[in-house]
Amino acid sequence: MILIQTISFFVCFHFHAIFYTVILFYFSEPNVDLANNKIKDIKGLSMLSKLRKVDLGANRIRIIPQGISGGDEEEELPKSLEELWLGKNKIEMIQGLQNLTNLRRLDVQANRLTTIEGLTSQVDTLEELYLSHNAVDNTGGMWCKS
Repeated sequence: MILIQTISFFVCFHFHAIFYTVILFYFSEPNVDLANNKIKDIKGLSMLSKLRKVDLGANRIRIIPQGISGGDEEEELPKSLEELWLGKNKIEMIQGLQNLTNLRRLDVQANRLTTIEGLTSQVDTLEELYLSHNAVDNTGGMWCKS
């Protein structure tokens, strides 16, 4: 009961960004579902090396973290991820996925994407890509294999 109260308290007061690494260690499942919140930043996931699926759909995320850049400490997503659900956010560009070489499903539907770039590391592993309800005008032929 104390853990549930702690989680409720923590989520209520930190809904603008994800600072939940310590809380996630209590979960034994390799899946995290944080959909339909008001999350703006993806933080605290890099230490979860066994994480397989993350659902951050229907939040307020604008940027996919891509590691340390320009002095700002941004975290990379765990390399173990196989499914990343980011639909219904405010993402304008796919980035920060270069280390996700196990990624099989990516949902970026209903965002603000205009081009599809930044998925070259997933060309052999990606099985499902959800792009609907964006402003994408062409994919650049990046997945045409002979």
